[in-house]
Amino acid sequence: MGTVKPGRSQTLAKHDLDTDQLWLKQHCDFEELAENLIVVEMEPTKWHPKLAGLRKAALEAAKTSEIRRAERDKALLARAKSHSKTPNFLWLEYSDVDEGGMIFDKHASNILRVSALTLKRALAIVNSLFYAAQARGCAVGTNAGGDRLFIELEPARFEIAFRERQDFDVWPPASTPSGISNARRYRPTDKLAITIERFPNSRFEFVDSASKRVEGCLNEIFIRLYRTVADRRTDEMARLAIAGPPPPTYEMIAQRHAADERLKSEEAERRKALIEESSAWHQAELIRAYSSHIKGRAGDSTAMQIQNWFEWAMAVADQLDPTAARVTQLCTPDPPPP
Repeated sequence: MGTVKPGRSQTLAKHDLDTDQLWLKQHCDFEELAENLIVVEMEPTKWHPKLAGLRKAALEAAKTSEIRRAERDKALLARAKSHSKTPNFLWLEYSDVDEGGMIFDKHASNILRVSALTLKRALAIVNSLFYAAQARGCAVGTNAGGDRLFIELEPARFEIAFRERQDFDVWPPASTPSGISNARRYRPTDKLAITIERFPNSRFEFVDSASKRVEGCLNEIFIRLYRTVADRRTDEMARLAIAGPPPPTYEMIAQRHAADERLKSEEAERRKALIEESSAWHQAELIRAYSSHIKGRAGDSTAMQIQNWFEWAMAVADQLDPTAARVTQLCTPDPPPP
């Protein structure tokens, strides 16, 4: 069976349910072929332009995090060597340094909640995903809040974030930075998850496992996107079947009114032209009848003068008579469209 390369969702516009299901099958078949597997280039030679801002911010944040972590470790080592008995406030001074190595604040909503261990891998996956989406006719970018990426194929929109799963150890009170209570010490695991919100009301995710990494799940994202497109269209058709067409807007009413007025004006012009033509024809016929009457009454007297006058009067009648022009117009076929 042949395959159909995915395209923009306008291919679904005004199609019936059977057509939508055929569209869905063709697009899913495309994603399941081995030749169409999305392969992630871990050292990209070309970066998608819509990722420039995210990539720059992430690399700068990773560098800052590394510097702050080194400063904190140095300060802690110096304190340990000094055997200081004063309260340890270094944990407060370096509160921005996440124990799990997250490059951004893990308590804030952001696109990449990852450590330096998984950052380059996450960026490479996003890059391949965006290029694949673009090739399939999808819109891509960052949402208005700047905390999610999106892939959109109308009427479906997926909003995407990357999360690194982390493990932790429990510190006893004497070992915690504050020395107050037990605390969790998080550590990177190189275990990524792609979290997808099927905007606006559902969510699913792909997580690294022992048998499969998220890089191998990118085609599945598009299969779910196509299914969502088809489902949304089915829901919309059902809604329209129940609710009927939407009420006309003010603009629609105004357009209809203008069209009606235009038709009335055109009809009035046609009627006016007909009345004028019939009056001209009637005038021409009166001239012809009058001319013939004069010629008949005159007899043979002044025959040349009568004949000249008669021919002139008949020419005037012919000029007034619209019959020939109207017949020619009605019998001439319409020109072909340009």
